[in-house]
Amino acid sequence: MNTPLDFAWYTQVRRHDYWLSRLTDEELTREVRYWRKRADHAEEEAPEGAEDLWPMVCACFLGLAESEQAQRRRRPAPPAPSDGARLPESVVADIKRRLDLGELVERWGLTSLRKSGRALVGRCPFHDERSASFHVYTRDEDDQHYHCFGCGAHGDALDLARAHGPWLSFREAAEGLAALAGVSLPVAAAAPKKGSRSGGIVVRRPAVRR
Repeated sequence: MNTPLDFAWYTQVRRHDYWLSRLTDEELTREVRYWRKRADHAEEEAPEGAEDLWPMVCACFLGLAESEQAQRRRRPAPPAPSDGARLPESVVADIKRRLDLGELVERWGLTSLRKSGRALVGRCPFHDERSASFHVYTRDEDDQHYHCFGCGAHGDALDLARAHGPWLSFREAAEGLAALAGVSLPVAAAAPKKGSRSGGIVVRRPAVRR
């Protein structure tokens, strides 16, 4: 007989699997890298009381991302983009390095954070909760990220920008954050299309991921 915890975990995995299928190839590659790094540091990043569970969670989500990536590699490759929208990885990394993710969360009024061990902790802005399960890791400026141990929401500064501005494309989020970080984008990538809403990031409370 399944317990409520079993059902909640099954539901979370199904939601995550569906979410992966909606990512672009570039975003999926970043997702694989993210969970691979989380799996490598699972023991030291595990929240108190979840030391045994967290490594299994990381391994599960890494497996889902790698499985989705393997399936896509077996499909015919889509035509390459021709509008210059793709940003060099070095530029994206520079944007994330110059921003403090914790300051960004509080600047946008998403939640209040307090120091707890290796992370900043607060109530998750992605779902209603009474306890603080939203963790923001900023000690490594090259690997700043957030993770909610309640709903599974996770990502970096770009993911956070797109989460509370659902209409933002990857490039629009990068342009908004680049302005905050003082990073100049390559001319071809920085030129917005006619009608683009890339003049900044509109602060909105993020919708709960279904």
